[in-house]
Amino acid sequence: MNGLKEFFGNIPMFQKQVEREIEEKGIEPSEGIKKMEFSRQVIRNLVIGVLVVGILAFVGISYFNNKNQPPVTPTATTASKESNQSETSGEATENSSQAVQGSSDHLLKLSAKERAEEATEAFESWYTSFSNGDGILEINKELLKEGSGGTSPIELQTKLIDNLKAKFGDKVSDDFYTGLQASFNFNPVIVDGTKGLTISKQNDDKSQWLRTWFLDTQKTEKNTKIVLRNEFPYEWADWRNKG
Repeated sequence: MNGLKEFFGNIPMFQKQVEREIEEKGIEPSEGIKKMEFSRQVIRNLVIGVLVVGILAFVGISYFNNKNQPPVTPTATTASKESNQSETSGEATENSSQAVQGSSDHLLKLSAKERAEEATEAFESWYTSFSNGDGILEINKELLKEGSGGTSPIELQTKLIDNLKAKFGDKVSDDFYTGLQASFNFNPVIVDGTKGLTISKQNDDKSQWLRTWFLDTQKTEKNTKIVLRNEFPYEWADWRNKG
């Protein structure tokens, strides 16, 4: 203790602190008081120093113990459980994916079937909206006379398509009329000197000719009308109804 007193006593800052605390307490700074206060300050600083060193030592020991401790390896049982859980999870995911795929395929098939049924219903609705023999285009008999000049195929087919649009409305799509117009470009509507008003077959492309299957003539010597026909069951004509 005497050694510590001598050590701290040689520090001017420490001596000034002792004197300042004596003055703050309002005590006469006699030699005995100074020694007492000096001893108290030495003991207090000693205790604080021991505590600081102890805390630092504890922190250091804990740090090195944690650093040098080997990592925990899972036991065989734990690894086996984790492996089994992973396999089970993988199988569940695969089964779930297969179920979703199966459901998706079913919906696609169902959707395709529904679309086919809707198309067939639309075709039947259109096919039954007119009667066999309904007139769709008629010309004046004067146009059949030789030298009358007749009328151009473009005018005839334009008038025919306009009449179809007026009769069917939204029962058929624009693609229907576009395809029919293309067919007339290959097989035009004309006024023939012998047959009268008719659709001439000038192209061997069956796909173009078949588009006009529902259009017919009166089969008279000097025909003046093109009529609609639906004298057979609609299933025969509906190329989408494949069963």
